[in-house]
Amino acid sequence: MTTLTTIETPERVALTYDVAGLGTRVLAYLVDLAVRAAVLLLVTIAFFVFYEQEGFAAVTSGVRAASVVGFFLLHWGYATLFEAFWNGQTPGKRLMGIRVIKEGGFPVSFFDSALRNLVRVVDFLPVFYGLGIVCVFLTQRHQRIGDLVSGTLVVRQSPARRPSLDDILAAHRQADADASQRLARVPLTVEQFEAIVEFLRRAERLTPDTRQRIAGKFAAPIRRSIADSKSLRETIRADELDDEALLALVAHARQSQAEPPAGAAPDDGERRP
Repeated sequence: MTTLTTIETPERVALTYDVAGLGTRVLAYLVDLAVRAAVLLLVTIAFFVFYEQEGFAAVTSGVRAASVVGFFLLHWGYATLFEAFWNGQTPGKRLMGIRVIKEGGFPVSFFDSALRNLVRVVDFLPVFYGLGIVCVFLTQRHQRIGDLVSGTLVVRQSPARRPSLDDILAAHRQADADASQRLARVPLTVEQFEAIVEFLRRAERLTPDTRQRIAGKFAAPIRRSIADSKSLRETIRADELDDEALLALVAHARQSQAEPPAGAAPDDGERRP
């Protein structure tokens, strides 16, 4: 069972996600359970092979404690590390085509994943995720208790596309009728503008860290220009935009000013700044 949920991004564009239902999540959990069981079996076999040679009397209290800690890390750390560093997915979730995201549409952090998986012990009560299953059925976005505490949800892998330049500009157009004209006056050299456009075209092929770092480098001088201009500060809420969205707005505004609408008669008396 799945349902659709709409999330408004910082770019003020509504994205629709297909929230994963209980059946898909259970299948993903069973796959991950099988992976963890296989790892545990291999470790257990290695343990017995080693201590059969050394003698089981060599099993110290420290080894027993390490075994308990290792068991905990296998079950908690498995999901936490995979979700935090593998795009919100464990092997089971990837196989089933689902992933964990923040309620705002952002990727989950290590803290988010750690928290949702620590609360898993509460979801498990009284037996085999009894509370978690009830919570999934009662919440609109099919969230278990761990999801509610960490502000996450599980969605299908094919989220709505990232907003295009047209989407972002349309979402902010109501702010001011001449916002595009003002943004087009942000000082940029031809080389800077062309570099920004090329970055926006290639952004989807970059790793998230590289994408964020390059966008921040390009956006920094633009943010300073907006901060120094009263008219721009009043028109563009730059603090509500991430770096890439700001670059998209500026690039589209510059393109719109450079290309007059089709059929429009040229105004010889107008002088561009």
